[in-house]
Amino acid sequence: MRFGPPTSMTSPAVLAVNDWYASPDHGGWPARDSFRPENLPAAILGHLGMVDVETDPFRVFYRVVGGRLCESIGREVHMAYLDTLGLPQEADLAALYRRALGAPGPLFLKGDQRIEDQTLRYEGACFPLGVPEDPVRRFVIVEDYLDNRSWREALRRRHYRPEND
Repeated sequence: MRFGPPTSMTSPAVLAVNDWYASPDHGGWPARDSFRPENLPAAILGHLGMVDVETDPFRVFYRVVGGRLCESIGREVHMAYLDTLGLPQEADLAALYRRALGAPGPLFLKGDQRIEDQTLRYEGACFPLGVPEDPVRRFVIVEDYLDNRSWREALRRRHYRPEND
């Protein structure tokens, strides 16, 4: 995973949320409860999530998780703490949210995921809401696999099936 500037992003989902976030209407970070997904293109909603990060003690709570995000982590998630999900990528996700807590604004990231013999590119972002002093910080998260068809086919080949809670 690499972090970069918003100008390096090509994902329609990341760009749409960044356009909302960068709107001068907010005057800085948008308020904690200001995010309205219904104002975004419907095609990107599955790529979105909302996460609360508790600072003392540190814990990550998935409040809302879109369908594409659930597919990428390998199971359905409905309002759950990260440390209760048993995900192989838990440490990486916790590190990402720790970094997001200390960032002065949104984090934009790019990376590659290897599934069998294929390398799949993704882009994502983590947008803070509220104020840095909030004891529970809320983030809008976005993840988008840029070649969605190849990504879905690779998951099918490895017999991906979402777990039911």
